[in-house]
Amino acid sequence: MTLLLTLLAIHIPLAALPAGEADDAEEWFVSPIALSTERLHLQLVRSAPLREPEFMLEIEGPEQVFSGALLDRSGQLVAVKRVGKPSREGPRTVAGGPASELPFKLFEKFIPNTQVSLDTLTVSPDGQWLVADYRSPPVLPGGRGGSKRILAIGDRSTVIEVVHRWYLCRPLSWSPDSTRVAFYYVTNPNHDDLYIQKHGVAVLTTQGALQVILPAGEAFGTPEHGDAKDILIGWSQSGRYLYYTDGIPTPPGEEYYEPLSATYRYDFETQHTSQVASGTFLDVAPDDTYVLTRLQFKRDNHPATVTAQTMLATGEIRHLPRGLVFPEISPSGKFAVDLVRTFTPPAPPPGVNRDLQFYSTSDWQPVGNPIPRAGGLSDWFTDYRWITLEAPPQPAVPTTQP
Repeated sequence: MTLLLTLLAIHIPLAALPAGEADDAEEWFVSPIALSTERLHLQLVRSAPLREPEFMLEIEGPEQVFSGALLDRSGQLVAVKRVGKPSREGPRTVAGGPASELPFKLFEKFIPNTQVSLDTLTVSPDGQWLVADYRSPPVLPGGRGGSKRILAIGDRSTVIEVVHRWYLCRPLSWSPDSTRVAFYYVTNPNHDDLYIQKHGVAVLTTQGALQVILPAGEAFGTPEHGDAKDILIGWSQSGRYLYYTDGIPTPPGEEYYEPLSATYRYDFETQHTSQVASGTFLDVAPDDTYVLTRLQFKRDNHPATVTAQTMLATGEIRHLPRGLVFPEISPSGKFAVDLVRTFTPPAPPPGVNRDLQFYSTSDWQPVGNPIPRAGGLSDWFTDYRWITLEAPPQPAVPTTQP
């Protein structure tokens, strides 16, 4: 998605927790609830196990854009606005900033005719860094020639630009310590469609160092399931391990709904890559004890799909209850959350708001009742986020450049 951008800094005030609440209650899951079919009117709502959902923020109008990638782990949102009108050569981009604080230096790069991919515009967990992939303005009249693809990373005082020939159109994933960001890439835009997929894996540091973990030419091919490519690359809390998905060959004579896949782990200390689980990577426990994957297997000689928990120390595999399809694990690892699915036809359209259900990761049983109409399925991997309340927040008023 390429957009016209300006910067609006918003602090989402989280209600102070009652005295005596456990640390678990400080974990909140943020959902954007569409109030219109075109998603031009959204409400951000936070939910937690055994607590009533609470309203956070309303986003309304065609110029307002929301992305979960712009929400840091403390609940502070860097919002983006469309400005101006797109031209035949592409959208024009301008940058502003909040009146109350210094804006990200990166937005100075978004001058007219710069094409910015919103899918890659991502704030770091600590809220101090911003990364984006964009195409520089053409140097010839008429929007022709000289345009470069640039991956840029920076804070409020510096920007580092890395010129590349890749195509990044999937969400980026920051390390927990906000020093590195990982992403899938392709070397040809045609390789990102539903059937031809050769996704490499790379990491960019805040110092501008680029490291290729899996060259695109060596990738077997990511799964054809469209959602699989939107799942964030996983990080261990220590930052030592990186988890990602790649395809594997289908055994001769066997048939499955989709091409098979496996979850791999890269060790930054040993620079060794190993296959740690079968299936498409979904999430990893904060303590690296297990990974969750979407696994295809044979049941009574027929292909079936299930969400599986693989223990990394032993390789033991556990099939989770059917209702868990794409669970997201909380920062503490004690809970997970997923949208409630309908397994009997007719299924509701992806844009329809669905119920939200929390689970205990100790036994994968539901915690509390489903939260009605808490969000839609289509943007589950990109717009929903766990946040952690470190301290009672101070009320704040959104500010924008006058």
